[in-house]
Amino acid sequence: MSEPELRALGLSAAKARTFRAAAAVFAQGRFDNALTIGEEGLRRRLLDIPGVGPWTANVYLLMAVRAADAWPAADLALQVAAQDLFGMVDRPSTRQMVKLGAPWRPNRSTAALLLWQHYRVLRGRPIA
Repeated sequence: MSEPELRALGLSAAKARTFRAAAAVFAQGRFDNALTIGEEGLRRRLLDIPGVGPWTANVYLLMAVRAADAWPAADLALQVAAQDLFGMVDRPSTRQMVKLGAPWRPNRSTAALLLWQHYRVLRGRPIA
């Protein structure tokens, strides 16, 4: 799809450009060996796509690839859940979340999923 077509679907200009860049990378076959390059290799390739940052790369790894050690430290819901669970006065920063997640390596994805469930409970939503 063209950028204007993507914009007509409700995407911002930046997101439309990112979608197109990601589609081009996938179409070029640069992810054909994604299963053999490991999580870090895949994370680096995702981060090479214009508009894809650490949060997007880690959420993709966690949700689409089911990677064991994805840790979207900048995720607001994870930060709020960690603040509650650890009795923190302030919501932890991304940097603090990176440190908080370090002991859970190489299984930070499990911690992220549990924190998201705790966030749902905090917001009065049913556990998914």
